[in-house]
Amino acid sequence: MTTATPTLTEAIEGTIQAYLDGVHTSMPGKIVSYDSSTQTASIQPSLKGAYVDENSQRKVENLPIINRVPIVFLRSSSGHADTIPLSSGDRVLLLFTEASIDKWISVGGGIVDPGDDRRFAIADAIAIPGLYPAKDATDQVHSSDRVLSGGLRLGGKDATDAVIKGTSYISDESAFLTALTAWMLATKAALISIPAFADPAKATYITATTTVEAAVTAFQTNGSLDLSSKVKVE
Repeated sequence: MTTATPTLTEAIEGTIQAYLDGVHTSMPGKIVSYDSSTQTASIQPSLKGAYVDENSQRKVENLPIINRVPIVFLRSSSGHADTIPLSSGDRVLLLFTEASIDKWISVGGGIVDPGDDRRFAIADAIAIPGLYPAKDATDQVHSSDRVLSGGLRLGGKDATDAVIKGTSYISDESAFLTALTAWMLATKAALISIPAFADPAKATYITATTTVEAAVTAFQTNGSLDLSSKVKVE
């Protein structure tokens, strides 16, 4: 069987294609396992790799699972962070770095000599959580507001205190204070109608009731303004 000799153009194109087969830029992936203590994951690329076999037939195969992939979370060196829990099956966007990041990871960041001249290799991936196909689009969206769904801890991972629901609290608070004010006014009116000699402490009690009434009125007017009705933490 005679094999045709490729033309110069075909030879150049073949060389370029062979090189590009080893160049990776970005693709979707799925988490196989996740280590929250290091924020790294083993990830299966979601796109198959194509190649031409010995019979010049196009074939595809799964790309290898990539281990120890750093997960990108919003954070700073000052201790501020915005993280989400991850688990097997969660989808991510894989990005492949210009040079090897093995040494950068092993020495804990900083400016380093990669020590390996590979470029855009599949092993040098980082992952950004949240890339899902349209059929799995989330329903946690709002036409004009940012939505934070799921459990939320403000101030740190050890936060346990509940957050007041502004709208519900203000409504309940208003009902309670209105009832309290009505009770105090009724009590004050009843005391005033009693002859002074019937209760020597009446004047003192009326004064105290008036003071509390004023404090309640002030709180109704100003205190509730300190609560934001836009907080929607469950």
